[in-house]
This record gives sequence, C-alpha cells and structure tokens, in this order.
Amino acid sequence: MQTKLLLSGLLLSAFSSVLALSGCKDKPAAPSVGTAVSADDSYKVSPSPFARAAYSWCDATHLAITVKSSDETQALRNLYLDLAHPDQAQPIEFSDEQGKKPRFSVADCRDNKLLIAAESTGKYPGPHYQDDLYLMPLGKPAQLLMVAKDSPATRVSLSGKYLLASMPRTLDGNGYKLDPQCTRFASTEFKTLCWDVKDNDILALSRFVIQKYLWQDRVSVRVPGAGFKDVPNTKPAMQAEAGKPAIENAILLKDLNNKLIARLDDDPQFETYWMTSYTTNPDESMLYAACKRKGKSAFTTDFDKVCRYRLDGAAHAWEEVFSFPLSDQIKKGIQEISIDAGGNVFFSMPGSSGKEGGIWKFDVAKSRVIQIVPGEANQSDGKPSISADGKTLVFEREGALHFAYQQGEAK
Repeated sequence: MQTKLLLSGLLLSAFSSVLALSGCKDKPAAPSVGTAVSADDSYKVSPSPFARAAYSWCDATHLAITVKSSDETQALRNLYLDLAHPDQAQPIEFSDEQGKKPRFSVADCRDNKLLIAAESTGKYPGPHYQDDLYLMPLGKPAQLLMVAKDSPATRVSLSGKYLLASMPRTLDGNGYKLDPQCTRFASTEFKTLCWDVKDNDILALSRFVIQKYLWQDRVSVRVPGAGFKDVPNTKPAMQAEAGKPAIENAILLKDLNNKLIARLDDDPQFETYWMTSYTTNPDESMLYAACKRKGKSAFTTDFDKVCRYRLDGAAHAWEEVFSFPLSDQIKKGIQEISIDAGGNVFFSMPGSSGKEGGIWKFDVAKSRVIQIVPGEANQSDGKPSISADGKTLVFEREGALHFAYQQGEAK
C-alpha cells in the first residue's frame, strides 16, 4: 500500500537476527549484508524532471504528481506520469461541478481514480482552510465526494471506500460539545465515519484505522464569528487497566466501527518509531514499522530493526523482521520504509550519506540486506517508496525526487 496523508490545507555487518515470514520465533543463521549485488538486485537511478513534488502511486507503473511551488498564490502543477517515460508527463485537468477551475492538488490515486482536494467554489462553503474532495477517474468528469464541516485532517480510504472526518466541536458553557454530523456533503458511494479525532494523526486503511491518540487538558473550539477559543477538555482521558494511570498518548488500532482492537505502542518487546514509519504491504495484511528493543534507549536515532504486525482484526504482538547493526554503528536509525508485494523491505537512514547512505533492501527470499542505491557524499537519501511489483523505486535525494529502476526494467 502507498497511502499518503492529505496535503496541507485539507485536508554493513551481519544481522543479529531475522524472523521467518511465517512468524516462526526460531532464529535462522545470520544473513549476509553487503553492497555487491547481482544484476537482478541492482537499480539504475535517474533524476526526475521535478525538483520537489508530492505523489501517489496509481498502479505499479504510474504516478499522480503535484509539483510544489514556493509561491502559494500560483496554481499547482498536477501531472500523470508514466514511469517508463517520465519526461512525457501529462497534465491533469480538473473542473468542479460548476465548471470552474479552482486551485487543486492530487491527494491520492488508486486504480487510475484520483482523489482531488480543491478550493471550495461551490454551494457548500466552509472554513478558509477547508477544501472540497472530489473523485475523478482519469479522463472523466470529477464527482464531489465530501465537504467536511470543520476538519482540516479529513482522511479517505479509496480501497476501503470510506471517509473519516472529525466531529466539529462547538462551545457549550465553559466546555464544548460534539456535533455528530461531520460533513456538509457526503457522497453515498462512500461510507462516512464521524469520529472525535481533530488533534489526532490518522492512517486510513481499507479495513482498519490507526489513530495516534492524544489527550490534552484543554482543546480548541470554534466560536462562530470569533475564531477559536481554548476551553477545558470535558472528555476524560482513555482509561487504562485497573491500578494504572489514564492514557494520554497512544497509538490505537481500531475497526471501522471505532472499536479498539489493540494498542500498537504497548508491546512487551518492541518500541516502534511512532506513526512516521508505519506502512503496510500492498494487500494490507501486515503493518510494518521501524522498531527497537524496549529499554534500549530514549533516543530516536537508534531504531535498528523493522517489525511487523498482523492485520486480521485481532490483537497481536509485534514480530521482528530483521535487525540492521550498521544503523547502530553509524548512529543513524531506520525511520523510513516501504514494502512490496513480496514482503521485501526498502528503507533509508535519514542523515546518512556516502557509503552508509542511499537506499537499502531487505530481500526476504535471500534473507539478506543489500544496498540497491549507493549513497552520494554529503547528500542524504530518504523517503523510499516502492511499486507493488518491486521493480520501480521513488525516493528523495536532498529533497528532490529520483526514480530507480530494477536492472532490466530501466528506461
């Protein structure tokens, strides 16, 4: 899965251990780690024509790209890109239901259907920061999908066909109350979920929601005609087990009925790198994250492992996939990962450069880590994102997009 959050405005040495993908807890022989790779493993790097851009995978060979501009008043460039011919990107044209062409960006793409976030010009006006959401099949007219009431953090799952927005908070005496209706408009083609998640990060999967829960003693409430006001939080913090203090900060796995399945940050063995490293394999059967043994340290630069969590509706423990001692040696932890359909893990260590930098791959079949994109001196590579078939890699080098093609797939 290549899930993206909605854009602003809306929206090496030997391993210490490797676990088999079956979940077996026996430790096999330590795999090899190195930079010498076979032709099947090597990737040919090509700088993209776009210095800085946000993107979503439409399928294994196409991207929808929004090219950023330093001038916020300028129209964004939205392009459909065939990775076989990145210099021949096609512009994405968008008109709203009134035929107007507002400023817009592509927030997500799946099966060549684009999720568009556009400035509101229609009959559902909202806050100045609130965009309208449209679903637009390539080459066809866009259909209005949702207009949230008061939620700049709306999330959409194209695969799960649902919308998730926060219930608006309104002033109620010295406190606040929640409006259970979170939209001004919502298409009946998608299910609408209205939750109290205004201050929470959300990862919307097809069958589950991952929520970074944060309780605060004061919350911001909209006051009609007067902006926002901080008021006491009248909702208690999440209750813990008997005898333990209430929970104010947690990562929660929930079903689409807002029912808690598990706390992902409460594992007996592993600590994960919060939600910044969370991603899934393409079929969303497994959740992956950078991780480390609990008690190792309080630092955020020493996540030397990747773990996974089975997504089947039940509570589980995190399982170690592999450990990478080099990250400890250079004091640059694993933070950014991407998974292909075969379960291979592509990762980077932000801040590293030269021979320790670049993009690395844990090859499941060969039980080894290889460097598939060599690092450059004084340049940091990061944010790897692999196609489902594992043949094409998108990553950033000093913030600029680069493409890498598996040898034999290079264009």
